[in-house]
Amino acid sequence: MIELRGATCGAMTRLGTPCRRSDIYRSGRCRLHGGLSTGPTSEAGRARAIANLSKRWAARNPMGT
Repeated sequence: MIELRGATCGAMTRLGTPCRRSDIYRSGRCRLHGGLSTGPTSEAGRARAIANLSKRWAARNPMGT
């Protein structure tokens, strides 16, 4: 596994300078440069996510209470 302690994001900002954020994820980038997903953005993607969430809730709570 890559050691990320003390490392910076390293992505280029709009000004052309390297990003100096040190709160990076396993991808090696900060949350502003590709660290986290923003979730589904299309209507089809949102519907698919809600359907999957309903299945997960049903599996976790089989009695329905």
